[in-house]
Amino acid sequence: MVARKKEAPLPKVIDVSLIHKAALDVFSERGYEAATTKEIARRAGVNEVTLYRRFGTKAELIKAALGAELSTSPFGHLTASDDVMADITAIAAAYLETFNSFGAVVMMTMAEVAKTPEFRDAMAALMPNLQNAAGIIARHQAAGRITPGNPFAKLLALIAPLAMTGFLARIGGGPVSDLGQIDPAEVTADFLRGHGV
Repeated sequence: MVARKKEAPLPKVIDVSLIHKAALDVFSERGYEAATTKEIARRAGVNEVTLYRRFGTKAELIKAALGAELSTSPFGHLTASDDVMADITAIAAAYLETFNSFGAVVMMTMAEVAKTPEFRDAMAALMPNLQNAAGIIARHQAAGRITPGNPFAKLLALIAPLAMTGFLARIGGGPVSDLGQIDPAEVTADFLRGHGV
C-alpha cells in the first residue's frame, strides 16, 4: 500500500476590503493614535502580522484603506456631460451621499493629518475625487457655461456649504440634523446663480 502525501492546506484568502473597512471603522471611532492594529485585525478576522506583511505600517494601512474606499464612493464616479445643471447637481448629490458614508473618516483624516507626521500625506487619498469633480467644472468653463476662474476654487464654493452643513449635522449642531433634507438641485441653482454664465 502506497502512503499518500499529506497535502499542505491552501493559504487563507484575505479579503482586503474587510481589512479596509475595519481600518476605517477603528480609525474614525478612535483617531490615529488609539486605532490599534490589534483591533483592526480582530475586526477584519485576520492575524495582526498579516496587516504588517501586507501594508508595512499602520499609517500605510489606513492610507490604503482611504484610497480604496473613497475610490468606490459616488463622488469617485462622476462623469461629465453637456448639461451643466445635471452635472453640478450630480456633483452635489454625490458629495452628500459620499459624506453620509465617509464623513466621519474624512473629518478624522483632516483632524489627524495636522498632528501625526507619518499620516500627513493621507489627504492625497481625497484628491482624485476632488480633481475629477473640478475637471467637470473646468469642462463647463471651457464651454462657456460657468464663469472663468480656478475650477478647484469653484468646486470648493459648491461643496463648502455642504461640508459645513454635514459637519454641523454630524456633531449635532445647526438647523440641519439630516443631510437628506438638502436638495442638490437647490444647491446647484444657488451655485449657478453666482457662477453660471
